[in-house]
Parts: sequence; C-alpha cells; structure tokens
Amino acid sequence: EDAVHSYEEALTIDPDYADAHNNLGVVLKKLGQLDEAIESYQKAIAINPDDADTHNNLGIVFDEQEQLDDAIQSYRKAVSIQPDLAEAYNNLGIAQRKNNQIKEAIKSFKKAVSINNNYFQAYLNLASAFDEIGQLDYSVNSYKDAISINPDYAEAYNDLGVVLQQLGQMDFAVKNYERAINLKSDYFEAHNNLGI
Repeated sequence: EDAVHSYEEALTIDPDYADAHNNLGVVLKKLGQLDEAIESYQKAIAINPDDADTHNNLGIVFDEQEQLDDAIQSYRKAVSIQPDLAEAYNNLGIAQRKNNQIKEAIKSFKKAVSINNNYFQAYLNLASAFDEIGQLDYSVNSYKDAISINPDYAEAYNDLGVVLQQLGQMDFAVKNYERAINLKSDYFEAHNNLGI
C-alpha cells in the first residue's frame, strides 16, 4: 500500500511518467486489484507505446482474468517491439495453450528457449505441450533439458516419469519417480505414480 501511495504521488508530480504507471500496475496486480492494474498499464502504454515490458505485464493480467485474446494480443505486441523478450514468448505460449492453440503455443515456447536456452519454465511448458499432443519423444527431450538446468526440481522428474511410462519405459519411469521422491519426500503424486 505504501508503494501504491508513492507511485500515485510521483504521478501527481508528473502524470506522463510511463514507468510510474507501469510500476503502479505491478503493485496493483500483486495486491489483486487487476482492473486497476490494467488501467495503469494502459496509461503507461498510451504514454510510451513502445515499452515491451508494459505490454507483457498487461498480457499477464489479461491472462489471469481469462481474457485470452487480449492477453495474446498484448504478448504479440511485446515481442513485435522486443523480439528477444523470451518471457513474453513463454507467456504467449501459455495463453495460446489455454486458448486451445497448442501448435502455436509450441512455436512460442520453442522461440522462448531459442532466445534463452536456460529458460527452465519454458522447457517445462514445451514438454507439457508436446505431451498434450502425443509427441512423447519431444516431451522427454524437453523435460531432460529442463532437468539439466534445474536438477533439483522434483516435479520435472515426476512428469518425465509419466511420459516415460506412457512410452512403456517403466524402468526409466521408476527411476524418475524415485528421484522425485528423493528430492521431495512428501511428494504424493510421485509416490502414487511409483505405486502404479
């Protein structure tokens, strides 16, 4: 709340300060005031329409409100302004996937990891998307890429185990479930999968 007051005070002094509008939007989003955050981001964009981060931030709020077409449009605008903004490509993929545009989502996730080959979450999203359309070998490879970046993330091992199990590779699936449990002993889903 203090941050909101500070940004509002800055905007009283200079109402055309785009960064203050953007930063206010970030704080409002964190406070769950999504409509106000959208308004703040839109004011920032009206002042500085070429700020890719603000378009990305606006997309995130639209996505949270399930306004997927608006989210996709915002993310597309962000990457058109800044083509190397991996986060916006990942977010675009998430929104496209929610909007049943799975092939487009895969392209967006691939673009995110081509920009940042250490983008752990984008690899997880890519792996999950490949799994969703039955491209299991690609899913396995993407989970392995994610694990190579963050070898301590139990959920990645569990999800890799599920895909390996679908491929009939039970020994490897079991090893991945066990690895997930070693990392997170109370991981119910991995215990359940191991017991199947």
